[in-house]
Amino acid sequence: MRHLSSSLTRTVSLAAVVALALAACGGGVSESADTPAVPATSPLTGFLAGTIPNGNRLSGVVLEDGTAIVPYTTSGGVLAGLLHGTIGATAGSFSAPAITDFHWSSSRIASATVSGTYTMQQMTGTVVHSDTGTFGLTLARIAGLGSTATLVDFQGLWTGELAQPGVFWRGGTANIGSDGRVTMQLLGGCAYTGQLTPRAEGGAVVSFTASFQGSGCAGQLAQNGVAYVAEGVLTLATVSANRSTAAVARLRRQ
Repeated sequence: MRHLSSSLTRTVSLAAVVALALAACGGGVSESADTPAVPATSPLTGFLAGTIPNGNRLSGVVLEDGTAIVPYTTSGGVLAGLLHGTIGATAGSFSAPAITDFHWSSSRIASATVSGTYTMQQMTGTVVHSDTGTFGLTLARIAGLGSTATLVDFQGLWTGELAQPGVFWRGGTANIGSDGRVTMQLLGGCAYTGQLTPRAEGGAVVSFTASFQGSGCAGQLAQNGVAYVAEGVLTLATVSANRSTAAVARLRRQ
């Protein structure tokens, strides 16, 4: 599995748009006085996604406050990592001065900045990455977050995979109750558990607070993020408060 940052070329073109679920990370990147402010409701609110030249795919959501969470996969759909940051946007310009790139297989956590322009159809800009330098980026986007999801939409049994830096589980089974309680059993005496909660803003994305339980994953930090269902796939994406680790699960109904 190749690192996302090592596979991006000077121009990243996006293919089909799919739905998903980024908060700021450090990595030695500081805020700029020229960074566009994040209004009460970000003009970038909605879904974004695409395919990069080596076949890796990324997809994500920008929430109303500018928070964006963007997992990425290999061309075969295997989880490869997560991008996480805050995007400020106003009057056709955007800037994300502190993006974290969590990479699963290498446990590498890189940093990046992104800035550019946006329309209702796309975001076009420049990425400065701590590993790979500077390159162009174009993201297709869908404004808005669609109809409001309810906890019942997530209820049931789901199977798939979960990954975080340095750890990858296949064949995990998640049980989601009508109250939004999530329990995902993993190999090695570990479970990824948490609570889904509708957001005050509504929309297709709900909040997800999670933790790892069991002797097989002792010492894991609690994490917060989002959950949503797109094209039959449930995505759970969370990041720890100190931004030292993250997790993403991709699941389908049994």
